[in-house]
Amino acid sequence: MFEVLDDVDTTYLDQMLLDRGLVRPVRWKKLRRVPQAHLKVWCVRQGVYQLPTCELIDWLKEAIAGRTAIEICAGRSCLGRSLGIPMSDSYLHLHPDMHRMYQILKQTPTQPPGDVERLTANEAVAKYKPQVVIGAWVTQFGTEGLDQTNPCGTNEEEILDAGCIYIHIGNIGAHDKKRILERPHLEFSYPWLAGRGIDRSLNRIWVWQPSSLR
Repeated sequence: MFEVLDDVDTTYLDQMLLDRGLVRPVRWKKLRRVPQAHLKVWCVRQGVYQLPTCELIDWLKEAIAGRTAIEICAGRSCLGRSLGIPMSDSYLHLHPDMHRMYQILKQTPTQPPGDVERLTANEAVAKYKPQVVIGAWVTQFGTEGLDQTNPCGTNEEEILDAGCIYIHIGNIGAHDKKRILERPHLEFSYPWLAGRGIDRSLNRIWVWQPSSLR
């Protein structure tokens, strides 16, 4: 796939999606005209996984509804900046081993901006004790070699067990093996969800709520 798309010029998206090097929200009506293949290549080249459309930001504001909230695994696209909430990331992609792996994959590792606090997801939850935890394209903790897991990934079960509302934005093709999908949750599909998934129709928002709110 990437070999075929290597020659695609995606620099025209820089002006639309970047503001002084930071990924900025954009209205879906502008983004929907862009071929998904171009969005995917741009995201891969930029180390971006989820694009913060204005519609997604508005949806999250309504979901937070004045509660305390944080963003985990914020990466580079940083939903939390537009939401005015603390952002954290483990900065795992800056590790030399991760750099080598991404070089092999011909992808750009994610380098979080300076306003993203260097904390693992579980450290951030322990520090801020939020009512709502938001994450996009979060890799779950698991044994090395298992699909959709990473030994340095996030223990999402701990987030749920802490009594938080957990909102995860991702793609069925990349996240359908999450263990927490076995727990009661809500699933939403919207056309304005945009990221690096190959099939745009598989983009989803999943929400887990404490039993007291269900």
